[in-house]
Amino acid sequence: MKERIQSETPTETRCCAEHECERCNLCSLPTYRYISSDGDEPERRRREAIAAATCLTEALVDHLNVGVAQAYVNQRKLDHEVKTLQVQAGQFSKQTAQWIVMVEGFNQALKEIGDVENWARSIEVDMRTIATALDLSASQFLLSYRLIVTPNTFNRKWS
Repeated sequence: MKERIQSETPTETRCCAEHECERCNLCSLPTYRYISSDGDEPERRRREAIAAATCLTEALVDHLNVGVAQAYVNQRKLDHEVKTLQVQAGQFSKQTAQWIVMVEGFNQALKEIGDVENWARSIEVDMRTIATALDLSASQFLLSYRLIVTPNTFNRKWS
């Protein structure tokens, strides 16, 4: 059975934290505590239960914190790896773009070389045609000159 008795020190000189006055009505009320006829046994059990609950709570929180901490560390590692891969992907993209420009330039140079080779072949064919035409016209000229100029006439002119 519990009895309500008034505390020996009904008030203290300090005020509660909610009010900023020297003394307030709430702080000046008498305080009561309950005592049991069984003595201090229930109070001791209550304190033990609170201590056990506190220990259990701390153990559970510590156990959960280990998993959370490991997940946090893993997340940071993953974030770092993602950033590294992004940088490397950007560098690879730039390198690939440079290679594409180089290959396109090389292809263009090959096309130009092919164009020059074709041009050289056409010039060579044209030059052979011209040379053949000149040979033919020179031989035609010489034939016609021989017919017009006889050896006797030639000698008389220059004599």
